[in-house]
Amino acid sequence: EMQAQVIQQQQQQQQQPQESFEQFRDSSLELISFEEENYEKHYYGREHWNYFTNDEMLGPVMLSLKQEVNNQRDHFHVLLRTVSYTLHGTIPASTICADRYDREAIVRELSEIAKLKPPLMLGQLPSTPDELLKLDHIFIKTELKVGVIYIKQGQEESEEAILGNKEESPLFTEFLDLLGDRITLKGFDRYKGGLDTVHNLTGTESVYTMWRNIEIMFHVSTMLPHEENDPQKLQKKRHIGNDIVCVAFIESDDTLFWPGCIKSYFLHTFIAVRTSPKPLKEGELRKYSVSCVCRNEVQYAFRPYLVERDEFFKSDYFREWLLVKIVNGERASYSAPKFARMQDRTRSQLLEDIITNLANHLVTGQIPKPYRRGWRPLG
Repeated sequence: EMQAQVIQQQQQQQQQPQESFEQFRDSSLELISFEEENYEKHYYGREHWNYFTNDEMLGPVMLSLKQEVNNQRDHFHVLLRTVSYTLHGTIPASTICADRYDREAIVRELSEIAKLKPPLMLGQLPSTPDELLKLDHIFIKTELKVGVIYIKQGQEESEEAILGNKEESPLFTEFLDLLGDRITLKGFDRYKGGLDTVHNLTGTESVYTMWRNIEIMFHVSTMLPHEENDPQKLQKKRHIGNDIVCVAFIESDDTLFWPGCIKSYFLHTFIAVRTSPKPLKEGELRKYSVSCVCRNEVQYAFRPYLVERDEFFKSDYFREWLLVKIVNGERASYSAPKFARMQDRTRSQLLEDIITNLANHLVTGQIPKPYRRGWRPLG
C-alpha cells in the first residue's frame, strides 16, 4: 500500500507540468491593459465625434464622444484626454440636462460639468482619428528589451562577479531555452533591442521571442561582450543597466538575491528565478521558485501574484506565467515618476500638435502637412 501511494504521488508530480494555462487565462495571466487602448477598442472605425479645446488650466483637451444603446437605454461613451490623465466611461443620457438628440447641447453640458474654458469645439479634420491612434500607439509598446543575469553560489552582492560570468551552465541554458529562441544576431531582421546585427559588436547570439504579438529581446549577461580588462563590464552593463525589467537566474539553494547587485538608474523591477544545482533524481522534475522586487516608485503590484503561487515545474504554463510577469512588470514600472514624466512630456507635445492643427483648420480650412517628427516608444 505504501509503495502504491509513492507511485501515485510521483504520477501526480509528473502530471503537474502538463497543466493547462487556459483555465488561468481570464484572470491571473492577463496583461495589464493600457488606457491608451480604449480609443482603438471603442471609437476608431466607428461613428464618433472628436471635440477639442485649449483649456486655461488643463491645457490641451480632447473629448471623443459616441452614442450607443445599452439595455434599451441611450448612453454616451466618453473619452476625455488631457496632458496628465485620461477619463473613460459611459454616461446615461438621462443624467445629462440636455436634449439627448442634440449632440452640441450635450457637449456644451459636458463642457460645463468639466468646467472647460473655452468650451469644446467640434474637430473637422478627417485625419484626426488616425492621429489619435498614432498618439496612443506610442504608449502601447509591442517591443520590449529585458535583462537576464546569471547568479552562482555566493554572488548575491557582487556586480563584478555576476557580470563576470561568461559561460552558461546547463541549467542556465535550459532556462534560456524556456524564455525564447536562441538567435544569431548577424543579419537578424526583427526587433533588435539595441543590439548590433551587422558587425557582432554586441555579441554573436541572443535570446528572442515573439509572444502575444509582443517582441521581446533578452539582454543575456553571458552572451554580451566580455572584456577581461574591464572589471566593471561596461559593455554588459550598458545594455542590462538601461533595461526596466531584469530576470535574475539564481543557480543556488541558499544564495540570497540583492536588487542592488546591478547599479542602475533605469532598472525598476527584478524577477528572481531560483533552481537547485543538485542533480535530479530519477523521475524528478526541474523545479523553479520565483520572487519579485520593485523600486518603491512602482505604484502597484501586478499579476500574476506570488501570493497565489511562487513555485513551478518546468512547463509551458510556467513559461506563460513568467512572460506575463515580465511584461506586466514593465508596464507597472511605467507608473514610476521617472517614466511618467517622460510620457507626460511626449503626450503633451503630440496632443498640443493635434489640437493646434484642429484649431487652425477651424479658422482657415487649411489641411496640415503630415507629421514628420520621429517619435519612438519610451523605455
